[in-house]
Amino acid sequence: MMLVPGHQTVVGNLTVAGEIVGFGNRVPTDGVGDLRVAQKKVVFSQSGGSPSLLRDHVRTNGDGAFVSSNDITQEIELRANNISSEVILDSARKGRADVGRTVEVGMVLRLDVTKPDLINAYLMRWGYFDDAWGYFFYKNENGLGIAVRNSLNTRGTPRSQWNVDPLDGSGPSGLVLNDACRQENGAPVMFQILFSWKLACAVVFRVILVSPEGGQLVQVVHREDSTNSDVRDMVLPIRVECRMMDSSDREAAAHVFVTGRYFSILGGSDEEARWGTSTPPRLTTTFVPGVDVDLTSSQDVFRPLLSLTRRSGTTFAGELAEVEVVLDSLFADMLMLLFHVRRNAHLSGSQWDQLPNTSDQETGLSQDTSAASVSGGVVVFSSVLVFGNGQPRQVSLRPCVPFPDRDAEPLTICVSPVFKVGAAPHTRCAVSCLVRALEGW
Repeated sequence: MMLVPGHQTVVGNLTVAGEIVGFGNRVPTDGVGDLRVAQKKVVFSQSGGSPSLLRDHVRTNGDGAFVSSNDITQEIELRANNISSEVILDSARKGRADVGRTVEVGMVLRLDVTKPDLINAYLMRWGYFDDAWGYFFYKNENGLGIAVRNSLNTRGTPRSQWNVDPLDGSGPSGLVLNDACRQENGAPVMFQILFSWKLACAVVFRVILVSPEGGQLVQVVHREDSTNSDVRDMVLPIRVECRMMDSSDREAAAHVFVTGRYFSILGGSDEEARWGTSTPPRLTTTFVPGVDVDLTSSQDVFRPLLSLTRRSGTTFAGELAEVEVVLDSLFADMLMLLFHVRRNAHLSGSQWDQLPNTSDQETGLSQDTSAASVSGGVVVFSSVLVFGNGQPRQVSLRPCVPFPDRDAEPLTICVSPVFKVGAAPHTRCAVSCLVRALEGW
């Protein structure tokens, strides 16, 4: 068996650091005596179906920009069908920092353009990037290409200049990728981007196609060398863009149908893949004592105890690991509270401050304990807390709720009384809350 350096062969869930091009009774190595394999660990993946408030961040500009779902094909459709209309679909979770290891980002999608020959009329992009940094594939009236974005400077390489296989039938594979990015049976195509985090390295662009014999082929189409691939910020979303620009043809429209997206790390332990770092996550603790709760309020009125949010500009993996609730229940023989953890709820009267007794250099979080009311948001964890017998009660919950990657989207812990037994005249109680959060850089 021979290995060609710079390529990779995927066998099941294993990736071999070279392309297997032949078999024999000797196994050549990577040059230092080892045949290296690395298990691919998926950090997060998102299937098609419909956009989610928790998994996706959708932005639209212009009257003709829409995002919809197709229940039959299980695809998210991005559609721009008017002048200066644009749709951007970002994964809510971003990639993680894992210095020295290889990252693989994948997207499964297909394209559709009603007037493909119009000049400067449409542009579709998909890859691992944001407004300033990253790597992506693109499609315009000139065809397919790949691009590297470095501090607002985007440098594209059209398909005719791909340095491994342009997938037009003339390359070493003999395979053809049509401009609609569909298999011969009409199915979508998987696109992959591989790179090493924070290292001067080549970036590999791959396309997975089905051969005429029905086999799945992983084909490298272009390798960008380290002199042209320096991207400083690699904590990025998986993004898909669909844009219609100036066009006099009112019937022109661009569509992107997204089936799935994923971010994975090659090698390392499960914990390193989970936190995206080679060091253990840090345990951060904060506490709010004696929050006043009105026991006569209706069941749909919640009292916020404590909220946490990612500080602007910080990049880390965060998770709400444990919550302890202490309630002084001397005011009732039995009291039942509904407990919520909500994401991106509206807080009235909030004041965001630094976590107490914790340096800003040691945490990416800010907290609020001043809000008087909470409304809206998405409930990501709930439980019923029961107290009684005239004694203070402590309950420990382990919700394991991840912090959103977007800035200024808080996680709020709140309670609402749903049932009370007792003739005591008191109508209020005090609830204290301690939160333990894990943070990984």
